[in-house]
Amino acid sequence: MPRPARPSPAFSPARLLTGLALIAAALLMGLLTRTNALAQVDHVLSSAAISARTPALTGIAQLFTPLASPLGSVALAAVAVIALVAATRRWWSGLLVIASTSGAGVLTDWLKEVFGRERPPETLHLVHETSPAFPSGHSTGAASLVTAIVLVLVLCGAIRTRRARAALIAAAAAWVVTTALIRIYLGVHWPSDTVGGALVGAGAAIALSSWWPSEKIVAEPGQREHPSAP
Repeated sequence: MPRPARPSPAFSPARLLTGLALIAAALLMGLLTRTNALAQVDHVLSSAAISARTPALTGIAQLFTPLASPLGSVALAAVAVIALVAATRRWWSGLLVIASTSGAGVLTDWLKEVFGRERPPETLHLVHETSPAFPSGHSTGAASLVTAIVLVLVLCGAIRTRRARAALIAAAAAWVVTTALIRIYLGVHWPSDTVGGALVGAGAAIALSSWWPSEKIVAEPGQREHPSAP
């Protein structure tokens, strides 16, 4: 029978480099937003989303979007912190969620000022927004939150099978994609804004997790140890 999980060395260069690479990709996306080629793609995709508007979809989108707003992300993060600490009995699980969401939020606010990208025309907006467009704060919040949750569950050994990990990652990705599509549908973001936000959010969470311990199941003598996290 395997014995309880034990922590492995905390620092992970692989996670740090992966997170920084995603943030670098977001910066590159920000630079590309100033090109005509990406602007044309954004306009085509935004027009397609707006042409699909119906009263029912609009109502759903307007109800959903507060959940991924800065205030909504704080509320969801608080719930996630309480649930993860209670479930894993590891205080660092809550700290990682807080650090990821707050760090990604600060970085996004700074990037908005750096790039100063204009949002789609105000006549297309179904909700009121005034801040610069790139990167999307809603997408950042959604990505940083769910990425941190996935990392906590994997690093603490709560998710051990490939199938469970795949299901968890799929659910997290679905949340981020849904958030992005709704922001585009509401006419307040270009598609590339949401991609940039997702890259920042996921990158910040993964980079910060590089200083958190992972755990592995310790096998009894004569048995092989099975790592619970990469």
